[in-house]
Amino acid sequence: MGKKELYSTFSIMFIFGILIGFMIPSIYSQSIFPQDLISSNDISGLFNISTDRYSIMIQNADAYHIYSCKNTDSMIPSIGYNTTIIVKSVDSISDISIGDIVIFKYNERIIVHRVTEIENDTQGEFLVTKGDNNFFNDFYKFGKIRINQVIGIVIGIIY
Repeated sequence: MGKKELYSTFSIMFIFGILIGFMIPSIYSQSIFPQDLISSNDISGLFNISTDRYSIMIQNADAYHIYSCKNTDSMIPSIGYNTTIIVKSVDSISDISIGDIVIFKYNERIIVHRVTEIENDTQGEFLVTKGDNNFFNDFYKFGKIRINQVIGIVIGIIY
């Protein structure tokens, strides 16, 4: 390939790159319209807000909750300090899989850890969990996690 062909190819690629660079922002900027934005009037009355020492919970009628995680490094890197999580309520252990991140109550605390085992005993099914950043599972710390302790599974993480 000669110099002339090389410059011609480079010029075409350069012009193509500039066109794409101008087109992409205009495509995205035109995809959101003022009528698509949510106003406070759209969401007023839908949420019930409560707090405790470790979290802020915003609840809606559709069994989805939003929690702000504080004072923990047990789930780093998945969930860090001041990370917000979206939680879906569950009705039974069968709604939960190994690998899911669950949120549960233990002695007035709210814990967010990953499910490592689902087992059965004479009282029924239970979960064993572990923080991603912890060396050991939670069995000796929290015992068997029963469905009445489970608030839900994490379906979204907002950083």
